[in-house]
Amino acid sequence: MFAAARAGDVAVPIGSTQKMGVGVNAQLRSIALHHINCPWRPADIEQRDGRVMRQGNQNEELGNYRYVLEGSFDAYSWQTVERKAGLSRRSCAAASTSARSTTSATAPSRSPRSRPSPPATR
Repeated sequence: MFAAARAGDVAVPIGSTQKMGVGVNAQLRSIALHHINCPWRPADIEQRDGRVMRQGNQNEELGNYRYVLEGSFDAYSWQTVERKAGLSRRSCAAASTSARSTTSATAPSRSPRSRPSPPATR
């Protein structure tokens, strides 16, 4: 199916995050991505978006659509995943900053040339 999509013989491939995820190379002619449901993990959204928005796509403009049924749990799900993604980004940034400050705090502060010279002998 993916070869047919790359060749232009299949216009609308439909699949789950797992089936259309890692290892799928179908971005050549992709023009849009439609999220019919909301996964619980931000990484799944990144994986889905990565199937379309990547190098090698012949189209300069791409659509990214998320569907929410009014009065359903959908809006809450999308907000929850967005919150998770924000928390993850902030945690990673804080860990990275903390690691850098720890590294610089434990690094030697003197170079070999700054050692005090031995006392002069007469």
